[in-house]
Amino acid sequence: MDHLVDALSKVLVDRGSRRRLLRRMGGGLAGAWLVSTLGAEDVSAAPGQCQIACHQFEHSGGPRQAACLQACKKCNSDPSRLCFSEFSATCCPADTFCCNQFNGTACCTSGQSCCQTQNGGAVCCSNGCDFNNGGCLLV
Repeated sequence: MDHLVDALSKVLVDRGSRRRLLRRMGGGLAGAWLVSTLGAEDVSAAPGQCQIACHQFEHSGGPRQAACLQACKKCNSDPSRLCFSEFSATCCPADTFCCNQFNGTACCTSGQSCCQTQNGGAVCCSNGCDFNNGGCLLV
């Protein structure tokens, strides 16, 4: 072990080795400076699915977009389960689909129809839609 320490000491004391070490360190520092001044392109992560889905609320204010992002996170970041109304978004449960109408939204299950109420709201109907009166067909 003493022999190894002695050999290392001789290398560090030797002028040629010290110069070589300083040149290499200077070259490394110059290279790092060059890369930082030329600038590597700013690399940022691509927007997630929630950011893309909630982009529509970006210009209408932070609270609406924040509510959309929060609803999307409740959907396990699955924007296909988001149900958008004019001012917000909600998360439909798994195995449902969003029913969007003029004046409202609802989450329907498979086999249900997405129907519009008389006031333009959304309703899920098992027997089909009553297009004359709005809402569901009565059986």
